[in-house]
Amino acid sequence: MARALISAALVAALGWASPSWAFDWAGKVAVDADDLRNDDPAVRLSAITRLASADPSLAAPHLLAALADDDPNVQLEAARALGRGRVAAVVPHMLAWLGDLDNRRRATAADVLADVGGPEARAALVRSLSDSDPGVRVRALAGLTKLAPGERGNAVVAIIARLDDDKPEVQRRAIEALEEIGDARAVIPLVGAFSASSVDVRRAAIRAVGRLADPRAQPALARLLRDPGEDIRGLAVAALGSLGAPGSIESLLELAHTGSEAFRAKVWFALGQLIARDPNNPATPRAMQVLLDGLVSPNRRAAAKEALLAAGAATVPALVAQLDARGLHEVAPIVQLLAILGDARATRALLSELERGRVPTVQILEALGATADPA
Repeated sequence: MARALISAALVAALGWASPSWAFDWAGKVAVDADDLRNDDPAVRLSAITRLASADPSLAAPHLLAALADDDPNVQLEAARALGRGRVAAVVPHMLAWLGDLDNRRRATAADVLADVGGPEARAALVRSLSDSDPGVRVRALAGLTKLAPGERGNAVVAIIARLDDDKPEVQRRAIEALEEIGDARAVIPLVGAFSASSVDVRRAAIRAVGRLADPRAQPALARLLRDPGEDIRGLAVAALGSLGAPGSIESLLELAHTGSEAFRAKVWFALGQLIARDPNNPATPRAMQVLLDGLVSPNRRAAAKEALLAAGAATVPALVAQLDARGLHEVAPIVQLLAILGDARATRALLSELERGRVPTVQILEALGATADPA
């Protein structure tokens, strides 16, 4: 007993992390389980909550018994607790629930199976993608993304099929699931969703393709640059920037001075991303000049700076060249950018700027410090 107390004191003193149930004992769990026989459903629900925080190996038998409780809410909460505890013994019960007429039981079963995981759970969740209730289909899609990577990969084809679901909310969740899983097999089907009747589905598909960053989507995204909706064009611009396809620079240059300020900022940022990916592209000098010119306008300077930072090291030679060409009020933003980029190639130009005295000395010194160049 003394040894146990000393161990507990050491754990507390050293701050070692331990599960909330680390010091549970069978007697305490039994006391909580007694409340499951109370006539008041509220008391039984409270007992489930306490058992859910106990050691799963001690609480599981009581929670499994509670699946047969007279009150549906107690049943559902017990199932959720077993799922969070990853109690494999709950799986047969949840498989049975998937055939129940109650939508809530089927949806909860999908959640619990996702928490427990395993091939049997994955197969059941895939079957639930054809459930008559769209809410259950959505929960099954969400559940599949929670499985281990290998199990999720085995479900990709079934998830792709839900892109043709008759409910937009299911289509959106399927797109999000494919984005989370990140399987290349989803790219072309997601491109197909660009023509969905629901604008929300189209938006989700464009975002997903951008994050998957597969160059096969570049032609379809480029076509969206002519979409009448600026929000769709903006999403396509962002996706092209993420893809880094060199052929996109020319297309984006055509949009560099169009649309709202927010849209223009997206185009500039995407150009910066593309410059970073392909600094030797023939169109890069023109794209760079668009961003440098943006520094002149106080209203657009922030967007230009963000885009130039996205271009990264590729922008340093152009920024250095601009120090001699710019007027007094346009030099400070360039010095700030060079300080953030911290590239040694800027050292000599910054030393020359220190002699000119157009920018406060402290800013030049900070920028020189960032270059980490003893010269």
